[in-house]
Amino acid sequence: MCVAYDSCCSGSIYQSKPTELISNEGIGILVVKNAAIINNGIISDSLGTIQFNGHKDTSVSYLSGTQATTLYNLTVSKTAFGTTLKSAVAVRNVLSAYGGILYAQGNLTLKSDSSLTADCCTVGTT
Repeated sequence: MCVAYDSCCSGSIYQSKPTELISNEGIGILVVKNAAIINNGIISDSLGTIQFNGHKDTSVSYLSGTQATTLYNLTVSKTAFGTTLKSAVAVRNVLSAYGGILYAQGNLTLKSDSSLTADCCTVGTT
């Protein structure tokens, strides 16, 4: 499963109650290109990857919302600027940064449990 999303067409991905955005099919990738994710509902990403890419600044590229977000993998792969975490985000498996800057602002937790140890994979340069 791969869903591409480009803000030049629609803006942000807005998640509100009572709907759910669920990715639990294994190798799924949600590509967030020049857009934001606003989680005011439930995001359950048990086996997939959220990948921020594109060239827009952090006023466009961010993750926020009223609900804490738990992701399996989080990747920042931007050609310019970065991505900001404006609300609590936990990464359960791999955090990767291949390009751009991830501004965590104290909102990032690498979350390990008895079945999985979270890790930083690749940290590249901008």
